[in-house]
Amino acid sequence: MRQLKRPPLELRVSPSELKTDEGEWRGWSSGATATLEFKEAFLEWAVQNQAGRCAYCTLPVGTVAHRRTPSIDHFAPKSRKLAKDGSSLGYPRWTFEPLNLVVACFSCNSSMKDVFNPVLQPARDSYTACRFSVVHPYLDTVSQHIIGGYHAKGMKPAPIIGITDEGRRTIEHFELANAGLFQTWFADYRNERRTAILNRLPIRLRELYLRISKEVTPS
Repeated sequence: MRQLKRPPLELRVSPSELKTDEGEWRGWSSGATATLEFKEAFLEWAVQNQAGRCAYCTLPVGTVAHRRTPSIDHFAPKSRKLAKDGSSLGYPRWTFEPLNLVVACFSCNSSMKDVFNPVLQPARDSYTACRFSVVHPYLDTVSQHIIGGYHAKGMKPAPIIGITDEGRRTIEHFELANAGLFQTWFADYRNERRTAILNRLPIRLRELYLRISKEVTPS
């Protein structure tokens, strides 16, 4: 997980457009023009804001078939379903709250997030006043809770360590200390470094290197 810049105010949907004529909160699947335009605009902004990477595991989204399909994740769940302990989940009033939304890969969003409710103490009128059990990528300073990991900024991956309860819960829930994930981080890091080096070469040298690499790579 890495620090994310907060969404701009212009992404917000006006309160009058978030409710139906009957006064009910619009659902995520609402066909209203305002909500459709919001989802399209937010996805475009968030993918750019997150440099095309999952907000949780920081791996690229949209590059490895279905597992990395980019999707909009609700940090606090939007739907009214039950958690494993039988408690009720769902905060429909935050369905279109930009601070509650990030882009995540399929694995983190569906397999790990699932029905997890990170809200410790909800605040009725202010999302920023809520307390969460895990690190919030917009509202928290990530480096105060987690050190190490992979930040996808040309920095070599390092063993990830939680230095607060929120940091440790975040690492545990999203399996960020998994050995397989660390190997994937390292492979991505090497690829990023290789690409950066190639981009600094003159075009003819770059083409020659790529041709030689293709010829010596086992089929």
